[in-house]
Amino acid sequence: MQDNQQKQRLIALMVKKLSSTITEEEQLELQYMMDEDPAARSFAEQFDPAFVARELARKDHIDTATEWEKLRQLVLSGNKQTPVRRILVRAAVAASLIILVASALYLMLKKKDEMPAKQIAHTDASHILPPDGKAMLTLDNGESIVLDSLNSQHLALKAQGVIAMNDHELQYGATGASAVVFNTISTPKGSSYKLLLPDGTRVWLNNASSVRFPTAFTGKSREVTTSGEAFFEVAKDNSKPFIVQSKEVKILVLGTSFNLEAWPEKNSVNATLLEGAVRVENKSGAALLKPGQQAKVENNIAVINNTDIDKVIAWKENRFVFRANTIHEVMDQLARYYDLEVAYSGNTTSSLFVGSFMRSAPLSEILEFLEKTGAVHFKIENRKITVLP
Repeated sequence: MQDNQQKQRLIALMVKKLSSTITEEEQLELQYMMDEDPAARSFAEQFDPAFVARELARKDHIDTATEWEKLRQLVLSGNKQTPVRRILVRAAVAASLIILVASALYLMLKKKDEMPAKQIAHTDASHILPPDGKAMLTLDNGESIVLDSLNSQHLALKAQGVIAMNDHELQYGATGASAVVFNTISTPKGSSYKLLLPDGTRVWLNNASSVRFPTAFTGKSREVTTSGEAFFEVAKDNSKPFIVQSKEVKILVLGTSFNLEAWPEKNSVNATLLEGAVRVENKSGAALLKPGQQAKVENNIAVINNTDIDKVIAWKENRFVFRANTIHEVMDQLARYYDLEVAYSGNTTSSLFVGSFMRSAPLSEILEFLEKTGAVHFKIENRKITVLP
């Protein structure tokens, strides 16, 4: 953005777009600004109007028309004396999501010397990169093999029916295993991995996750066990249902695509269905999911409709997507990926955060973005990050 007037215009157009009041001419103007200015495009694309509309529909206690009018007046006035803190306080009281999006727009477009937040994240976190680890395959006999191209000709793998292996994917063939054994793939923090099972099912493993599987499916069902987070594209076989076990939860599948989140440190297991149908079971009962639904399993099974699929599977596309996430939820993802220790000091903000980043982005860039909301600051000591008000 070249000058303050242009920045204010971009904010005004984004507010209109998010509130579905933008005209055809204004939409073309906004598109032109993003085409001409990569910085404007990069920031504008972090906000998804469909997501905002969906969240507003759930907040029926908010007078959205009134709040949008307040927001337009705030943004269009261009009043530099309006304290950012006042915006955040109002967000907590009334339309938190709306105001947060606008305050983020306002803050990100201001010149650095106008920023009220203390900028400590960018310099102190520049040394923190994701760990440079590789996925490991643990054989049934306890032997561990680093999954990279250097070990692609390992004799034990050939004997088990492996047809290809490199730094990113391990593939088993439909036949060729001399005996059926159970192996486990585990990923370190900062790395993900893909697996092609002998039946043609594809599995994507998020960082700090694992899957235990047989080298051939010879029984009446196809069963695997996971920990952490995994995405499945299950090959259809009506004669052999596909079963995923995670903690005390069982997922029964015929042929479908779904995401399963079961972190060891969390009490809940989340199963999100993209295509097909799955049956989620635990000791208390069962639920049949339709595409777009998520089962949140703790003691009981709660089914959530209209799940934000893009947010759920962002990790599979090597992205962080935050949409109305608490600071704890944001930091949980960052800690797991960058191998961080996170502590909290003082009153934790109740603000919700919106943003999108490639996981290749430096941690400093993400922390700087969070600080620019004015809602949080960070103290950094090696790989320990303390979240401050």
